[in-house]
Amino acid sequence: MNIDRFDFDSSDVIDQGDVDVLDALLDADLGAGLFGDADADGDADCADYTLILANFVDGSVLGDADYEVTFDSDLDGDNDATDRDQIRRLLSPADMAVPFGVLDFTDVLAFNVAFGAMDPAADLATPFGTFDFSDVLAFNVAFSAGCP
Repeated sequence: MNIDRFDFDSSDVIDQGDVDVLDALLDADLGAGLFGDADADGDADCADYTLILANFVDGSVLGDADYEVTFDSDLDGDNDATDRDQIRRLLSPADMAVPFGVLDFTDVLAFNVAFGAMDPAADLATPFGTFDFSDVLAFNVAFSAGCP
C-alpha cells in the first residue's frame, strides 16, 4: 500500500490533518458517484463533459459550495488543473487545446505537436509508452465522435 496516497497535506506524516481530510471526503459522499458523472446517471459521457465545463470551479476545495467530489480525480480535496485534465482525457481525449469544449483545428494541431514530441498527452491507445498509428487512430475516433 502506498501510504503517500493518504498524506493529503504532503507533510510526509499521516496525522490528524490527513484524517480530517479523509473524514471530510467521506462526508462529501465519496463513493456515491462515479468520477466524471456530473449528471449522476451512472456513466461518464459527453453530456457530463458539457456539465463539467459549465460547473467546474478551478481551485474549489472540500467544504466549498462549488467543490464536486465527482470532479476530484485524485481525491485530494480540491478541484484543480490535474482533475480538469483527467476529466478531459476521460471524456474527450481529442479536446486538447483552448477553447476547451470545442473540437476544432487547434485540437488537431495540439495532438500533432504532442505526438511529434512524444508527449504522454498524445499516447491515447495501447500499447501505452509507444507512439504509433493506434494513437493517431484513437485521436481521430475521439475527434469524430463529436464529444463535446
